[in-house]
Amino acid sequence: MWLAAGALLPFVGVLSFYAAQYVPFLSDDSLISLRYAQRLLDGAGLTWTEGHRVEGYSNLLWILAVAFVGRFGMDLIDAARLLGLASTVTAMFALTWWNFRRASFGQAWLPAVVGLSFLAFARPMAVWAIGGLEQPLLCALLALSIPLSFQLLDRNGLDYGPARWLSLTLGLICLTRPDGIIFPSVVVATLLVTGWMSGRTAVLRHALVAGAGPAICFGGQLIFRLAYYGEWVPNTALVKIAGSATHRTFGFEYLSSGFWALSPISVVGLAALAVLVAVPSSRRRGILLAAMTAVWSAYVVFVGGDIFPAYRHLTALIVVLAFALAEAAWLLAESLRGQRLVLAATSVVVLAAFVPYARGQSEDKWIKRAMTERWEWDARELALLLKDVFGKEQPLVAVTAAGSLPYWSELPSLDMMGLNDYYIPRHRPADFGKGMVGHELGDGQYVLDQKPDMIIFDVGSPNPSWRTGDQLKALPEFSDRYSAVSVRTDQSTFTAVLFVAKDSARIGIKRSTDRIEIPGFFFTDAETIAWKAGSGLAARLAGGHSVTLRINDFGDFGVEPQDDWTVDRSAGDLVGIDTDLKRDGRTLSITLRSNRTTTAEIMRVVLKRTP
Repeated sequence: MWLAAGALLPFVGVLSFYAAQYVPFLSDDSLISLRYAQRLLDGAGLTWTEGHRVEGYSNLLWILAVAFVGRFGMDLIDAARLLGLASTVTAMFALTWWNFRRASFGQAWLPAVVGLSFLAFARPMAVWAIGGLEQPLLCALLALSIPLSFQLLDRNGLDYGPARWLSLTLGLICLTRPDGIIFPSVVVATLLVTGWMSGRTAVLRHALVAGAGPAICFGGQLIFRLAYYGEWVPNTALVKIAGSATHRTFGFEYLSSGFWALSPISVVGLAALAVLVAVPSSRRRGILLAAMTAVWSAYVVFVGGDIFPAYRHLTALIVVLAFALAEAAWLLAESLRGQRLVLAATSVVVLAAFVPYARGQSEDKWIKRAMTERWEWDARELALLLKDVFGKEQPLVAVTAAGSLPYWSELPSLDMMGLNDYYIPRHRPADFGKGMVGHELGDGQYVLDQKPDMIIFDVGSPNPSWRTGDQLKALPEFSDRYSAVSVRTDQSTFTAVLFVAKDSARIGIKRSTDRIEIPGFFFTDAETIAWKAGSGLAARLAGGHSVTLRINDFGDFGVEPQDDWTVDRSAGDLVGIDTDLKRDGRTLSITLRSNRTTTAEIMRVVLKRTP
């Protein structure tokens, strides 16, 4: 074990070097998981927000693991990164240990180095080691399961020790991802088929033991899902899986692009699978690895691939192919045993192939996205601003970025994409399956019916987007009830636009019989931006500029058409600010015009009824 650990260290260094290049990349979906973990720690259960419970995650074991580490006071993002790195190193260690336990260092070094090089130089492994999602844990459990499966495939006698351990690792795979059941199914099926074909009853018994863990874990989570969420499948399946021709095309392009990015070694890995199946001494192992590769690849194509950078769904295949390459290297070393010079020359050629493999990945567009995608951190600044100024009021915020904004703001939220909503995934449109995976759902009228206090598209886009946004733009109620509010934090270099409900009881316009108080942040446009001032938001009106707020349904604020209203200049800092009120039926327009030479902060504008 110590020899394996020592041999592993340089490759851990390579992995860490690459991973550091992608920091602070963090996927938005990872923050969805962290919101579930945080609410679990806060005593709110495995929920994303208040109301109808939904399973908007597909990584139960990962959420529980992150929450467990977070219980000891560690920041959840740091906990996710720590677990991701530790899991990736565990996968590498499992491959190293398996090779060094089989023979001396002189025989094992080439297979171990070949497999480790494929893992350590794979940019997707580095990206997702710090990306915050469960792929590293899946890879670690898979890497632990493969050697245990090899042991059972090769044994003639009964030995339930490896079978029990395999049962555990395969069961945990099922808890890591619902689709993880694919790998236990392949393992058990391979054990059953090879055992039946060879007449080895011991292998058949091992298969039954190995299959017990996945059956218990998969069935147990299903029972939990039915009892806790009242559903047979998680929301993720309803939102993302269509099985359409469009999605299959996306999935094939995703898979082929990933293999191309990992070339030439990915091609060598596929060739290694064919060699392992062809050679009698390695056939059983080759069948297992080839079946894993084929079935998981077919699944990735079926679900339409993925939208996140760096091919996260291919990290499991990278682990499988790493073992295939190591096994093929064993065959190569055994065939050249006694021919030291030839083996040395061959080893140099093999390892030289990793140079273009390591260098070429950095130019792949999907991998490069992990270097440039940082919008989640812009969302953090916006979310913390909302938490700071609206934390006491707890407004309901409708979002399309369902991870970053809800996680950092800790505000009640509505997921307009449907991943964490009960209604939207169960009312899918007729064209579902013809758009971007995971981004096809939405219902503008449903969102309005929930009366969110605030609606945010992406990270404060001024243009309502996605299906819900397109529908809202066509609904007069949206433009009547919601006002575009431009905000910026002291740290941000961009302006975010929030659509705030003017009639919101929490953060909107306050009214009484003789008084209407309008928060200053409603008085914003492309030039006049709201910033934090004290404990609230204030519109910063530059000298010589003007801004107008229109309230289309003024009558809905308890105002009779015949009432006359004026601005109460004694309320709020309106020195040097001219005000103009215009009534047109039920529409009221309020214009503020600055005569100052300096910027004015408008915290509120108060209207009073004229006797």
